[in-house]
Amino acid sequence: MFSGTLLCPYCGGVLNTTTGVGVYTCQSCGKNNYASRSDLTSMMSDRPLGDAIVTVLDLATDNAPRALEKVEELIEENGETPDLMFTRGCVYAHMGEDGKAHNDWKTGLSLLDTFNDIDAYVCLICDAIADLIIYKEVEFIEFDYQRYIDRISREIYECIGDSCRAIVYSTLYRIYMTKLRDMHMGVEDDLFTDIVPRIFRRIIEYTRDYRETIVTIERFLNQVGFDEETYEDDDDYECYLYHLVKLYLVAYTAEMTDADAEAIMLQWNDENMSVLEDHFEEIVSCVRDPTMLQGILSIKNDECIADLPEAVNGYVTEYLLLKHEDSEEPETV
Repeated sequence: MFSGTLLCPYCGGVLNTTTGVGVYTCQSCGKNNYASRSDLTSMMSDRPLGDAIVTVLDLATDNAPRALEKVEELIEENGETPDLMFTRGCVYAHMGEDGKAHNDWKTGLSLLDTFNDIDAYVCLICDAIADLIIYKEVEFIEFDYQRYIDRISREIYECIGDSCRAIVYSTLYRIYMTKLRDMHMGVEDDLFTDIVPRIFRRIIEYTRDYRETIVTIERFLNQVGFDEETYEDDDDYECYLYHLVKLYLVAYTAEMTDADAEAIMLQWNDENMSVLEDHFEEIVSCVRDPTMLQGILSIKNDECIADLPEAVNGYVTEYLLLKHEDSEEPETV
């Protein structure tokens, strides 16, 4: 993890790291941020009906129909509460019912009267979506998971008023990778190659704290065994792109402070970062054949981009909000 001030992934405020073990409360918006993204028992056990909810979630893994009966009994006894609607949505996800899961999560959002614990619900939803993706892949059922996640992220953003797409995708990535390891799946397996690259691109495109982006890329490249010297033979072109993004970010931000990171983060949100998404996806589409980049105009002028490093340089300077005169390629790159 980077050193320095930790910022809330939702509002960009400073996190208080002394509020509890593994739980950091934002000093600005009051949201609790959980260090562990998969310890659902700890997140839910202290809540009203917490023990019953944890029992339902555990049961859903092995016997989703019985878990559904249990949670519907709880709803009949206690009414529709946010916790119970989010929980039933997770049970539906275990059953492969993505539409019903989505509807329950929307209802749960609409019932919230405070957003301080939204991070726990994000973890709950992402754990369920990870299982849903695996279920659909194993059963060969067509499922546009990226569109599904984008829609849910947008609805959370519209509800709470704070950006969340990066933390949703980041949480999903961490939970999904844990589940793959538990299944003894590696980076060569279809459940990785068919799913993870699109998830990881969204993390890069929507992470607002550049320090987090640097660390995330570094960890990912280590995880997949990226080697700069052999990326062409290894067919790791997209990983090479991430490597370049990290190099340019490190070079441009070497003299930046925590205040700079916070200022940049506060300029971005889930809406205006769609520009960065489009920019990055355009570069990704050309990564195997850099000559295609000549059809992309530079943000600094109307001239065509010559190569991949120039394209990455343009993307990174746009992300860091650098003025054109400050965006000459750093010597360290």
